[in-house]
Amino acid sequence: MNVALINADAGIPLFATKGASVHVRDFATAARALGHHVRVFTARAGVVTPNWSVPHTLLSPDGADADLRPEERSLRRNRHARAVLRHAHAHRPFDLIYERYSLWSHAALGFARRQGLPFILEVNSPLVVEQAAYRSLERSSTAARIERYLFRGASRIVAVSAEVAEYVRAHGGDAHRVVVAINGVDLSLYRERLGTPTPRDRFTVGFLGSLKPWHGLDVLVDAFALLAVRDERYDLMIVGDGPERTHLAERLKALGLASRATLVGQVARDQVPRALAQIDCAVAPYPRLDNFYFSPLKVFEYMAAGCPIVASRIGQIQSLLAHQSTALLVEPGNAQALADAIDVLRQRPELAVRLAQAAQRQAFTRHGWTHTVSEALAGMEALAS
Repeated sequence: MNVALINADAGIPLFATKGASVHVRDFATAARALGHHVRVFTARAGVVTPNWSVPHTLLSPDGADADLRPEERSLRRNRHARAVLRHAHAHRPFDLIYERYSLWSHAALGFARRQGLPFILEVNSPLVVEQAAYRSLERSSTAARIERYLFRGASRIVAVSAEVAEYVRAHGGDAHRVVVAINGVDLSLYRERLGTPTPRDRFTVGFLGSLKPWHGLDVLVDAFALLAVRDERYDLMIVGDGPERTHLAERLKALGLASRATLVGQVARDQVPRALAQIDCAVAPYPRLDNFYFSPLKVFEYMAAGCPIVASRIGQIQSLLAHQSTALLVEPGNAQALADAIDVLRQRPELAVRLAQAAQRQAFTRHGWTHTVSEALAGMEALAS
């Protein structure tokens, strides 16, 4: 099929290192590997990654409507997007429109309806709720109307978790049109870790991801402080960037742990495996959240890299990882439990290896992006023909 992949969120530059950007690129690459022709239509490109083989087009010219407020600019982008899609479709007709849901984008669904094309909406989070809770949302009624329009009009809705699927159904999406296709990982970046790792004098606890309030970084720092008291050979490495970085650095300094913690910052996509190879235990220390809807990309990366994992027992993680089979799962927000589990893996390296190898086998068997894309697009050829 000829697939138009729409990423209309200006906060997700196509070639950035943040998880959402990686998700869009990996999805497009996997769809192409499955034999589809894909073109990505994006609000922003960022610094173009060399040798990326999937073509892309901007949904609006660089600098367009720069004098408008961000929400108004995003709404205006629909006008530009309609013209861009019309032009591209006239040159090479699409068989399918696939859009990553963003707050203000509705042009692609309208275009698909006018052209009689199937339209798939991928929903990664309840954006209206998330934006209001963690950022600011001035035009909440407009955002809610667009959300209902998309949920009711899509041919299929791909939710990345059961929790997101439940939200979609509660906000206008028909149950029979909603499918769950969890996130995945680019397996080509990884090679299996076989055997027992070479013992190291120090033990590095690692975190990969954006530094956001809901990722449990305060819990991680509290747990690391407990470990640091037990043994001076514990180190902490955090790979990623975000709004919590300054707070994180200040807390580590106040606790006297700055010299034992490395804040790496963002790294290029192809450098993530190298970073993960330096850690002895990878953590997903989510706090207790009332509505945990994530399909955590970091966990799939940990699994593929062959890292021993300690993660919060919450949401999709509970079905993705099995306690004492592929990871150690702990109570969300419990720093003591997190520290204890990490210490168990340090004291029992044979358990760490067994869990890591089992998780990696699962990743290579079930969680490659081609598997996810196949589930998301299953049966759409019939609708497109």
